[in-house]
Amino acid sequence: MKKLQLAKTKIILGAWLVLLTHISYAQSSTSQPKATLTLHSQSDFTVTDNTLAFTEGEQTILSLTVIGKGDKRIDAGMDKTLVISMPANKDLSIDDWENYKAFIEISGCRCFNRGFNTITNGTLTISKLDNSRWSIFADLKATGRDNNEPILFYFEGEIKASVP
Repeated sequence: MKKLQLAKTKIILGAWLVLLTHISYAQSSTSQPKATLTLHSQSDFTVTDNTLAFTEGEQTILSLTVIGKGDKRIDAGMDKTLVISMPANKDLSIDDWENYKAFIEISGCRCFNRGFNTITNGTLTISKLDNSRWSIFADLKATGRDNNEPILFYFEGEIKASVP
């Protein structure tokens, strides 16, 4: 009888171990989507005919690209890039978009609203942590240039910047 109870206990403990392993793996595999951050210093930008052009200026142009899920070979993903002009080497917090030049660029797909869509509302907080690391919180909405539908952009985390 004791051997039977011991065998049942081992089976139950083994099942729990397998379950906990799968739960731990599932939790560790959920992460922020792949993202890249590029900073263009002493710059400004214009958007004409849906093309971004850098010019000389006093600002820093921040481009944060979040790579969409999917297989690019079959056009299943959509990349979104936040493009904003901000004061050089300063932290920034925005929740009123009336006086800011900022866009969400849609790329990497054959879809509506490809190109630069003007940000209409949301919250953006950018903090410089050190020479190359930034903390960014972006919960933004733009209006689609083709169909006036809302385009959402979300990112939260620390990211290393590249400077061309």
